[in-house]
Amino acid sequence: MRTIVISVGISLLTNNKGFLACSEDVINNFQDNQAVVDEIDVKVGNGDRMRVYPDTISGLYDFTEDFIKRYFQDNKIKQNIIDRQNGNDRLPAEISSLYLYYYDKTGSLRDGFNSDLQDRSETDFKKDRVILLTTDTADAVYCANLVREMINGVSLFNTKCCADREVVVIKNLDVYDPSKWAENNDGMETAENSGLKNLYNYFHNLSQGLQGAEKIIIRTGGYKELGANLLMIAIEKGFKSYYLFERSYEFICVDLGGWPDRYSTIATNMHRRG
Repeated sequence: MRTIVISVGISLLTNNKGFLACSEDVINNFQDNQAVVDEIDVKVGNGDRMRVYPDTISGLYDFTEDFIKRYFQDNKIKQNIIDRQNGNDRLPAEISSLYLYYYDKTGSLRDGFNSDLQDRSETDFKKDRVILLTTDTADAVYCANLVREMINGVSLFNTKCCADREVVVIKNLDVYDPSKWAENNDGMETAENSGLKNLYNYFHNLSQGLQGAEKIIIRTGGYKELGANLLMIAIEKGFKSYYLFERSYEFICVDLGGWPDRYSTIATNMHRRG
């Protein structure tokens, strides 16, 4: 069993702006109502059952319903991956990345996972654990909740992994107020409750409980500064880092397991995984 941490941004919204029902209203309303972050909850059940909070975000229910109809199917996901080469992949970056982690461009399970499954019986097979991590902003938390429901509700994913029910929300990792990232008084040390400190502490505590286990960060989702911070954390804490660029079907993968010594460089340990 692997532990896969996926950073979540808001591409679920932005990739579908002007395409799904009420998309522009939802994006604008989230930006004006970040205080509803603690009220966010999305639950997709069997059949037509669906729960979406808060109801104060105009159009959120209709947007969620349209998203589910268009993307919560294996064949719809595969078609978006095919369309990726033309710049027409409207899936959330986190979903495209997780798909291409397990499957290749043609939809075949990657060789590493084929051999992994062959080495285990059905009784002892354990699904990978997926942890969704995001900023403490309402739009990102909403996206992470819906991404979780998609991972756990679509057979392409739920036969391989299971996403934790609780989304990890890092306090003060707020793109709308960058001063919260690493604000300090003396210019020398990162403030104790800054977003960067909270992010580092989360991974420090997580890695303590995963000694010897395979640890992965998929850092495609989220904004550029977060991706850079996650790469540094991955190197220090021994996580494999995966980043998928726009139309690409290949990851930029960094697998270092510690800072390089004087005889090696980060560059020598970077490769593309396609």
